[in-house]
Amino acid sequence: MEQIDNLIELKNKREIAFEAFEANEKIVIDELTKILNEKCCPEGVELVVDLKMQVCRRYDEQYGQYYFNGDIGFKTDDEERLAKGWKTDFGSDFDIRIYQNGGIEINKGTCGSYRRQDKFQVARDLCLAKIWENEEALVNCMNYHFKYDLYKTLKDIDNKIIQIEQQQRCDNALKALGGAVYLYTENVYNKYEYVGDKYEIAKAHSPSDIFKIEKITDKNVLGYYVDFPWKKKRLDRNIIMTKIMNNYLKTSVELPTAFIVSNDEEAGK
Repeated sequence: MEQIDNLIELKNKREIAFEAFEANEKIVIDELTKILNEKCCPEGVELVVDLKMQVCRRYDEQYGQYYFNGDIGFKTDDEERLAKGWKTDFGSDFDIRIYQNGGIEINKGTCGSYRRQDKFQVARDLCLAKIWENEEALVNCMNYHFKYDLYKTLKDIDNKIIQIEQQQRCDNALKALGGAVYLYTENVYNKYEYVGDKYEIAKAHSPSDIFKIEKITDKNVLGYYVDFPWKKKRLDRNIIMTKIMNNYLKTSVELPTAFIVSNDEEAGK
């Protein structure tokens, strides 16, 4: 009960921590977007900026702990693209990463050659030049507004929740194994049955690799597969536990048999 109460409390704290992080992330994105629009956007076009905070997989002095990553495009005036639900011009957008310590990284491409009349392709060249001119301002803006401690608090709570939920899953798997007589794999597939004037789909559940448990030790599960009762087996208990936790193996007191569940029964689970 105490563990459940701790989990509920942690999830409430996580919600508060996530809201704080998300609000701070939005502030940073808004400030970066403002600089990009005011200092890097050429006349006659409009930027569409889509950024998110990301974490460096490994802390590195060159890159830092985090970066803001995303896509920058140009708002299209092509009626056909707008009619299809696209907001930006095709082929002139580019990816950008703004690192805590490592400046800016850009990934761009072109749709072949282009001329001055291809305004969005030209606008990208002009925009990129301005981004390099304002690289330090963009990095400083991000670092000034972003509060990494808010993210760290969120991840610390996440990790505690994961640990508790993992322990709960382990406890449940141990309880299920301790009360089991059989282990098996359940295969589920669609079964078509002719009802009246049409075919209806049901779910067929078929057990396989049925294992009869004879004894459980600290390290092993002893017994035999029902199809080969003369071959005694010693299964690693930790591996069995992991498979039960991941729902790859099921447990049963009775010898499992095949059964069919109708669509209505399946939907009502």
